[in-house]
Amino acid sequence: MLYQLIMKDISRELHSVDKKAARQVDELPKRSLTGFIIIFIVTNLFAIFLGAIFSEPINQFWLKMNGEKPKLEVIPSLYPTAYANASLVRVDITNIGKIDVTNMSLSYRFPCYMNKTAKAPLHTSLLKSGQHDFFEIPVPLVLNCSTSTKTYDAELFKDKRGQCFFKSQGEVKSSVCMYCDLNMSIESEDFYQAYSSRYPYFEGEVAMELTSENCRPYDEAANKSELVSQGPFGITIMDPSTRCLSDPSFSDWCSENGFIK
Repeated sequence: MLYQLIMKDISRELHSVDKKAARQVDELPKRSLTGFIIIFIVTNLFAIFLGAIFSEPINQFWLKMNGEKPKLEVIPSLYPTAYANASLVRVDITNIGKIDVTNMSLSYRFPCYMNKTAKAPLHTSLLKSGQHDFFEIPVPLVLNCSTSTKTYDAELFKDKRGQCFFKSQGEVKSSVCMYCDLNMSIESEDFYQAYSSRYPYFEGEVAMELTSENCRPYDEAANKSELVSQGPFGITIMDPSTRCLSDPSFSDWCSENGFIK
């Protein structure tokens, strides 16, 4: 009887041990699968991270090896904004090429009033492919400058022989709008490019004086009383390109004649 009780207890213990072992065996695949998934996710994230870091430099390297050159588009805006006693001139820069431009600097000069070049206040020294930057500089422009000269008045005469004579005012000076060259140069580690464009709204002086190969001055006539007037006339010189920028009412004529698009 005692022997039977002992055997039953041993049987219960063995059965309990078997159940624990079975549970542990069932949990092993679940733990292995979870660990595999975690390792897989971490590995892929690491690969993506490394790819993001190294793919672009490698791509840039191969583009340069294949002879690709940086391409920048530099466009000064011809519509300045008022700023204190000057005007702000804006210049837009866009990297339209495939090569990034690093350690970029830009120098500019308006020779009309600047003796030396100046550094442009760029927002960044790295301009990646497709990116854009700009800078603004104060320039002493005259936005209300005159787009036409004073009228030069003259009169034509003829004598009995048909010889032409003209009477004029002599030299007439006018303050008018003028253009000034905007010279720029962009420099980086492996890139240099010079740009030049004409910028309006500078003011200068124009002198007008009438001369002619066929007509002689009025004072050279031997007998002025014999001269017959052929009528007065006036000459005015206009700068259509600046007029087109500053006068919206002139826009139809500007479009028809190709001064604005």
